Amino acid sequence: MVRADTFRRDLFYRLRGIRLELSPLRDLLDDLNDLICHFVRRTCKRLNIDNKGFSPDFLDTLMQYEWPGNIRELVNALDQAVVRAGTEPILYPQHLSRNIRANVARLLVAELPELENRTPPLTDGEAFPSLREYREKHMAELETWYLKNLMLVSKGEIANACRLSGLSRPRLYALLKQRGVERGS
Repeated sequence: MVRADTFRRDLFYRLRGIRLELSPLRDLLDDLNDLICHFVRRTCKRLNIDNKGFSPDFLDTLMQYEWPGNIRELVNALDQAVVRAGTEPILYPQHLSRNIRANVARLLVAELPELENRTPPLTDGEAFPSLREYREKHMAELETWYLKNLMLVSKGEIANACRLSGLSRPRLYALLKQRGVERGS
């Protein structure tokens, strides 16, 4: 641009001497809470709506995401969450884009034990299980694990657990009973 005479040469040399190193957002997770507060407040003010709070699981979800788009992606995600929340005063993970929730879910699934360790041990007289039997057994284990964690995160509050899981109250009660999971687990 200097050669094309579309940018001032003296300004180019002044700016060339200034070097700013900015850490990616994923390295600034300690500041994420403050950033979220600031940008949610700014978005609410711009939209002329009451300021919104956010749940701890909303913050946890945002902290687990890797933020390849850095601060601009965060601002965009928060703008969308505020709009999706509508009149709700609190932001929850379901207000985030499907992309962010899916990426975080993939990260959490990657932390689960490897599938090779989940194969059933066979003895000499034991038959290899059918796919249906195998699937049912491991889906039951996965559901139990999920429900126990859901009850921990929601502190046993059914309304909160329903909101987080997307399950209806009767379905959640049925699953808790079926899997033998206590509300206070």
